[in-house]
Amino acid sequence: MEHRSPSSKGIGRTTYFCIAYSKFWKEKIHSRIKKLKKAYGLTWLRVSMAYSRFPNLREIFQGDLSKKLTDGLLSLDLMDRPCNCNKNSRCPTTGLCAYKGNCRRKCIVYEVTCKLCNNCYVGNTQQTFKDRMNGHFNDVQKLVCKKVQSDSFARHFAKHFTTKPSPKNLRDILDFEVIWAANPISAVRSFGKLSCSLCMAERLKILSYTKNKTKNLMNACSEIYGACRHKPRFHRFPSTDERIERERVPLSVSPQICQNIPGTMTVKNVHNLCPTAIV
Repeated sequence: MEHRSPSSKGIGRTTYFCIAYSKFWKEKIHSRIKKLKKAYGLTWLRVSMAYSRFPNLREIFQGDLSKKLTDGLLSLDLMDRPCNCNKNSRCPTTGLCAYKGNCRRKCIVYEVTCKLCNNCYVGNTQQTFKDRMNGHFNDVQKLVCKKVQSDSFARHFAKHFTTKPSPKNLRDILDFEVIWAANPISAVRSFGKLSCSLCMAERLKILSYTKNKTKNLMNACSEIYGACRHKPRFHRFPSTDERIERERVPLSVSPQICQNIPGTMTVKNVHNLCPTAIV
């Protein structure tokens, strides 16, 4: 891959080499390059190294084990939930969810297509799909009414309106689709880092769409190279032990009712076990 940049002596050229290095080599890679430079008289060559380590065998096994241990686990905060759209948010003709039932899915890469000009926008979100689209709609309204600049999504759809559009007006000219979904248990570990799995999946989709001539992207280059905005968080797992849930008694239940429930402890039983206990 070559990158041209202006220099004091005309146009400079920078060439990047990706070389796999092993510790079994008798000579360091930079020493070998310097010897080749001196042997062939390449005085113009300027060497700069960038080190990137590949995972070893232990890390590969550990990653595979973590994947198997977390298989089937659900995050209480990032799990997918059923649609709860009201009548005003649904399609007026079919009565179905405007987001095709994906309104409460999280950690996804989505595609939004404009029905008026057939341009599409690719984005990702850690929150629910519906909340992220509401944020887009607010950006469009601010750009139309107050001329507050935002991302390429708002700049494109603000051109179709002269007055403040409602969320319903925007949903009517949009087609929503989820094109990739992450596993929240493993994806949260990479949030806030350069190797964020959700951001990388979005970039790969955008790059693949740039080669597809049938797709007219409205994404800007700054959105592809932008930093990760996702925030990692601790997982809360839903309880799956039905026996514990069945034996658990709320505090509002009186001791007289508890006497009829097997496996529960009443105030009388507590005094029998510990007469000095204060209840």
